[in-house]
Amino acid sequence: MGIVRNRFSKWCCSTLLGHLVLMQLCFSLPLLAYFIPTIYLQGGLTVAWTLYMVFVCVVLGGVCAVVLWYAMTLPLIRSRHD
Repeated sequence: MGIVRNRFSKWCCSTLLGHLVLMQLCFSLPLLAYFIPTIYLQGGLTVAWTLYMVFVCVVLGGVCAVVLWYAMTLPLIRSRHD
């Protein structure tokens, strides 16, 4: 089974901005989709709490993307070009 290699996946794998977008799509959206209904079922969902959860999910996704970029992807790209 081959890896899907279209322009979007190449962009996501080769740039920091692509890592940020991919991490928001693959990490932040599912996390938010889990927490919002959970908080709603517990009866504590307010507009302020929802905005806080959106902020937390976006920041966590961004931090994870930057750490992944500098810790793993950038060294791999540099070693491939050397």
